[in-house]
Amino acid sequence: MYYHLATSSKSNFHWFCEKCEATALGADLCSNDKILSQINGLHSKTDNIEHHLIDNLAKMEQKLLDRVKAMEEMLQKKSREKMLQLVEGRLRKLEDKPVVLEEVQQRLEHKVDQLRSNMDEPVALAVQGALQEDKSEELEIERRKTNVIVHGVPESVAEDTEQRIDDDLTVLAAMFQEAKAENIKVENVVRLGEKAADPMQHPRPMKVVL
Repeated sequence: MYYHLATSSKSNFHWFCEKCEATALGADLCSNDKILSQINGLHSKTDNIEHHLIDNLAKMEQKLLDRVKAMEEMLQKKSREKMLQLVEGRLRKLEDKPVVLEEVQQRLEHKVDQLRSNMDEPVALAVQGALQEDKSEELEIERRKTNVIVHGVPESVAEDTEQRIDDDLTVLAAMFQEAKAENIKVENVVRLGEKAADPMQHPRPMKVVL
């Protein structure tokens, strides 16, 4: 039985004399105390590391939030500056247009006067007509700058013409609001081409005069 218990891998059986038994048990107790002390020390270190990590994560999170906020403010500032520059540029163009047209008209009138004084009346009239056509063409080009062709907008199926125009204006107002261009004034809107059998599936393009 002793041989079986001593050689079995499933048994912790052992026998020491009294002196060796006392030494072995004392060593085990000392060893257990050391292990418990090391475990407690590891727990303490783990807690310190955990608190340190939490503090670092909180600081990193705050830094990231601060950077995101700074980037948002910078982007908003750039967007506002770009919008102001765009608006100022368009205002300058609008302010310069009457001056440009007036200068063109003055130059044309001056040329006509010179031709009248240097040519026979029929030739002068012919040249004046040509210049007038050029002037009309320039004015037409200038006028068409405010025309916009819009594709893909569903066409109203209302029978009344005024109602269809009102429906198109409603859609345009929503589009301008989405594009943040609420101050645009629409002078006229008309559908181009023949009306399709199914205007909802094949809407005609809209010509919008601004």
